[in-house]
Amino acid sequence: MISCAESDGSRRPGTPPTTVTGVVVEVDTRGLGDVQSFVVKDGDDTYAIDIDPRVTYSFPVDHLSEHKASGAPVRVALQRREGRLVATSIDDA
Repeated sequence: MISCAESDGSRRPGTPPTTVTGVVVEVDTRGLGDVQSFVVKDGDDTYAIDIDPRVTYSFPVDHLSEHKASGAPVRVALQRREGRLVATSIDDA
């Protein structure tokens, strides 16, 4: 199940977090180096996150596939845009 809220009670129900840290469990690519979105599992919650093609992230977004394979966590800053979560930064955690 893809969630947009954490279960710790620190926010209103249904309000997405501004940052998540967790493991990448899915990467949606349209070809080599063309990542469209990815899914992060943070504790019991799972977040579907879109890539903003206008943002310069701290590493090439196709590196997310390596995180998925290794289980190394990422830290993602988020904004909600038109009902979707969009990554404003992605870093190794």
